[in-house]
Amino acid sequence: MSDFIIDTTNGLMREGNACRDPYDHLGAIEWVDKQIEFAERENFVSGIGLIPFIKELQGDLVGCEIGVCHGFTTEAFANSIPNIKKLYAIDNYPAYVDWDGTRITRERQDEIKRRCFERISKFPCIEISYDSSDEFHSKLEDNSLDFIFVDGDHSYNAAYKDFVNYLPKVKKGGVFAGHDIYLNSVQQAIKDALGEKAREVRTVENNAWFIIV
Repeated sequence: MSDFIIDTTNGLMREGNACRDPYDHLGAIEWVDKQIEFAERENFVSGIGLIPFIKELQGDLVGCEIGVCHGFTTEAFANSIPNIKKLYAIDNYPAYVDWDGTRITRERQDEIKRRCFERISKFPCIEISYDSSDEFHSKLEDNSLDFIFVDGDHSYNAAYKDFVNYLPKVKKGGVFAGHDIYLNSVQQAIKDALGEKAREVRTVENNAWFIIV
């Protein structure tokens, strides 16, 4: 079990037999092929529903995505929002066990990372960082972002920490957003980290959510 660091629902290690991934028997390259095939077939781009709201922001925009994975949302932002001046893409690609038991091994993450780089490195506005979200937040000044999409570790503790760390980084009137709001861990982290602002949360397609700061 040394390959896996977290169960993103409960913050606990999962046993391998808890995995319900029908493609778990595949090697890293074939497994990543299946993930990409599913995302493209189902048009499952996590943050695509946020684009109309980000596009309402004026001027040269600076944004950030925590938890880039394959880079589908990063690519969609860069392609669809022409006034993005800088988009930080933050992911340290750790090995872990996801909330549904899916095993994201070191080999699978290395393949995802490689393909993501190929996908998004062509955009001059994107700055890729392989820091953890906890490491990267200290490199940003408060009120320096126009928008952020938090789609990293969805355990309560990690999500809460990301929300607390990055909320001050977003300018007043900016978009503070995240993913997988259907998870109890994320819902509770939103309530505890955002306080009264949690009542203003709006949801969009593919389980994304946002508030205007």
